[in-house]
Amino acid sequence: MNTVFSCLVERRDFGDLLSPEGVRRLELDAERDLRSVLSKRLPRELSILAVWAQNPRENDVLPALLVCDDGNETDWAAWITTFGAKIRPFSAFMRLVARSKLETLTLDGKPSLKGFTWPVAGLILGEVLAASGLPDKSLETMPANACESTLSFSIFRAAAAHPRFALWSQVIESWEAVRQLTRQHTRLIDSALVARVCSVIITSIGLAEGYNLVSPKDLNLITACRELLRTPARSPLTLKMIPQFSSIEERMHGSREDRVIAFSELLHDLERSSPADSDLTSFALGYLASRIAPGTIQHSSVLRPAIQKYPTALLWYGFCAGVPSLEGRLQNPGWTPMEFPASARRIARDLLRSESLLDAPSSDIAFLELLALARTGGDPLKGLITSTQGTATIELAPAISTVVNVGSKVESEDAARSAKGRNLLIAMGESLEQITAAYNDLVRTEIPESRQRVLFPPKKRKL
Repeated sequence: MNTVFSCLVERRDFGDLLSPEGVRRLELDAERDLRSVLSKRLPRELSILAVWAQNPRENDVLPALLVCDDGNETDWAAWITTFGAKIRPFSAFMRLVARSKLETLTLDGKPSLKGFTWPVAGLILGEVLAASGLPDKSLETMPANACESTLSFSIFRAAAAHPRFALWSQVIESWEAVRQLTRQHTRLIDSALVARVCSVIITSIGLAEGYNLVSPKDLNLITACRELLRTPARSPLTLKMIPQFSSIEERMHGSREDRVIAFSELLHDLERSSPADSDLTSFALGYLASRIAPGTIQHSSVLRPAIQKYPTALLWYGFCAGVPSLEGRLQNPGWTPMEFPASARRIARDLLRSESLLDAPSSDIAFLELLALARTGGDPLKGLITSTQGTATIELAPAISTVVNVGSKVESEDAARSAKGRNLLIAMGESLEQITAAYNDLVRTEIPESRQRVLFPPKKRKL
């Protein structure tokens, strides 16, 4: 492993990190890896630990990692944003992390979803459909940043990159705060529902150690999910608790037209009844819809009539659509990723992208700095240099990010409304000037009463 360089810097000397001259004044230590650095140096309240992956005196680079004392990351982010305005956003070059949070982050290693990549990719595509209301055909041309903007992408990126991750609530809250701070569009599905589905899947797979966001009422969902993943060629036994499930599932082996008809009949029956477990019913609907054309996402429209009552059905539909990939793992090569939309491959690539804590961030700005800029008033993304025009990548936690639109619809509408108002005022002013001029002309040409009367006044018309 390459040598890691570090230095403990007091706040008053922070400027030395930003210039080659200042770095020469620092007392650098060289260690074999980051763990060795953290075992020997601890930051204090007014000091910060700077870490480089290469010798800064030879390469003139900024630190890749800044480690601060626990509970002081927000204060440090605000201070650096102000003090280091010339390198704003500083979090595009170096990560700021509290010492205790490093314990749950994987310092090195390759991200993994334990063979469940395609069901997870399907879930993310299902969230895109549920949040946007778009038809499934749009997934073929969907830009990758639309998928990376979903909550499920951020959650499963955390699970893949950091198996011992423990900051789940922070990621979810940061994701919601980012959308509010940057004034994003209102989504058609509640993020709490998305988080709950993700928690059930993560628990069922055993993807993350110590994951504790599930509740006792999720037991049926977890059992059904585990049954599906354990024997993907057979329908989960737990779903038979849903009325009419068994009879409809038997009809999912006929022609595609018969399957659509059977599914429509189930929806009609559910309109007249209210199953006791609506969450399990959403899972059942997603599963049955995925059986119309197994391994594809081509029939999301059949779920549209049920979305209001069963809002997570589209999420489960996308997840179950990727389950045939598990059959391939069980020596049944009847399914390939080519059956999925092209955007699914981009999702899989980005979920499993290797990224070390000592690599320079790939995001445009981190959440802590975005929050600090938002507190000063105005648009926190104004003037930000982004990797992609029209969007910004926000790092919620090391190696975990989301994507937002830089220019929101609300701002565009406000600008259009202001321009319309200015044009209206100009038109009103011109009209008033014309009326005033006409009035003055009438006053000047009016005949005074003191002048001689006309000899032949006009006759009055008889009514």
